[in-house]
Amino acid sequence: MGFPSPAMDYQEQRLTIDLLCGIDGNCRVIQTSCGWAVVNVAIRPEQGDTLLVRMDNRNQFVKLQGSALITEDGEA
Repeated sequence: MGFPSPAMDYQEQRLTIDLLCGIDGNCRVIQTSCGWAVVNVAIRPEQGDTLLVRMDNRNQFVKLQGSALITEDGEA
C-alpha cells in the first residue's frame, strides 16, 4: 500500500448548489414574487428574524417583533 499522499490534506469538496446555499434535508426552497427563498424548518425563529408567511394566498416576508409580525405595510 505505501504511505498516504500528503496531497490528501489539501483535497477540497466539489462545489454544489446545495453546498453554496447551505441547503440540507431541513430546508425548503420556495418561489416568491421576488425570487427564491431557502427556509430551514428546523430553526426556531427568534426576535428580529425575517420569516416567510403565506397570507391572502401569497408568500410575504415579515419581521418577528414580540408576538407581532411586521409586514412591509405595517403590523399584521
